[in-house]
Amino acid sequence: MVQRLDFKSDRYLARWLEGHKESTATQYRYAFVKYARFTKMTPEELIKEKWDDMRKEPIEQTDAAENRLRVFNRWLLDEYTSRKGKKGLSPKSALMNCAAIVDFYARNKVSLGIKMTREFTGATKGVNETEKMSAEQIESLAYYAPTLRDKAIIWCMFQGGMDISTVCSLNCGHVMEEIEYPPMGAVILQHLERKKERGRTFSTFIYKTAVKHLEAYLKERFGEDYTKKMKYDAPLFVNEYGRHAGERYPPRSLNLMLKQIAPHTGIANSRMKLADLNPLRPHALRASFSDQMAKAGASKQLIDYLMGHKLQFDTAYFGGETGLREAYVRYAEVVLEPKRAKQTQELEEDFSSRIEELKSTIIEQTILMQKMGKEKELTESKLRKLEDQVNLLIKELQTLPVTEGEIERLRADLFYGKFKEQEEINKELRTALKQAFEGIKEMKENYEKRIKELEEKT
Repeated sequence: MVQRLDFKSDRYLARWLEGHKESTATQYRYAFVKYARFTKMTPEELIKEKWDDMRKEPIEQTDAAENRLRVFNRWLLDEYTSRKGKKGLSPKSALMNCAAIVDFYARNKVSLGIKMTREFTGATKGVNETEKMSAEQIESLAYYAPTLRDKAIIWCMFQGGMDISTVCSLNCGHVMEEIEYPPMGAVILQHLERKKERGRTFSTFIYKTAVKHLEAYLKERFGEDYTKKMKYDAPLFVNEYGRHAGERYPPRSLNLMLKQIAPHTGIANSRMKLADLNPLRPHALRASFSDQMAKAGASKQLIDYLMGHKLQFDTAYFGGETGLREAYVRYAEVVLEPKRAKQTQELEEDFSSRIEELKSTIIEQTILMQKMGKEKELTESKLRKLEDQVNLLIKELQTLPVTEGEIERLRADLFYGKFKEQEEINKELRTALKQAFEGIKEMKENYEKRIKELEEKT
């Protein structure tokens, strides 16, 4: 087993990394750790092995270093297991690791007889190109984003044309002034630093859908009164879990998130497996912004300015902040908003008007039902009184002999005297009373018939 590598004191490793940028040096260190793990040889042993082979006659040379590197490339693709348990690297990653090892030999005055582009080919340039997406495809991509924060980032990058470093460096102060009431539906992001011109800044915007998702994320993070709790210099997007919770959301996490959700979207599936790089990586959102704005007819100067490209003018070229906003909104409304969102907005407006109509109808019906309830109570009370009077009359008629004229008189009194002023009694009630008196008349007739029968018997 190879001893622990010391990249500072080992002369071969130190000579190799000297002069490289720190980011490149870090990648090279990781690559050499893998190679040392695979070969179980020290840097000195690797260099001496190649030197000894080069001293031999050409016909006797074994090219052991070259052959080992080829095997190393295959090992990276098929057998290498990361700390997280993922097996195998992508062809692009394996190629970059092999290129680092070739550079190690070259910096130590040893040249390997390998043509990288021929022997360790990754995916073709066309396969690795970023996917230029429409607003509807961005909507599909954002649908699979696991958190409100991720959805907001996707839409901000697309509708603002921002690169990954810009969106991850945003602070709450960039949006807090306009997020609640965005003029013309667009929130301006001011004082963004140009990557290639330090000290010079630019502005861009986010539009309705991005504003909606960003507001939802801020409400989840800070609460309904989020504008009062936001601090100007606080990161806009932060880690939500783990030991780094609350810290600024890093670009590598954004890259990983998009890589995880890309296969579920159905976008660019034909080349997803062949590509070394994710076709839906963060730069695809920025490229999609540029592509959609150009298709809508926006000028190159406007697109370049909003994307933070190197230019010789500022917002005054577009008529100040107002002119820049108007120019942005003109095209954003056409190509940066998904059609389904526009249709949904129309439906929401129609639904809101219908809700207002229903509210007024419900209020009217409630008042009417209250009136009807009172009338029903009054009617039921009168009906009970009438029933009591009818029952009393029946009892009297059952015990006393009553003539036909008397019955008619009682009927007249009941319908034309006592109840004449009670016109609100409905027809059904009148019919019921008439039937009751018909029963009383029948009882009287039966009573007289029985009297006659008794007289005949006597």
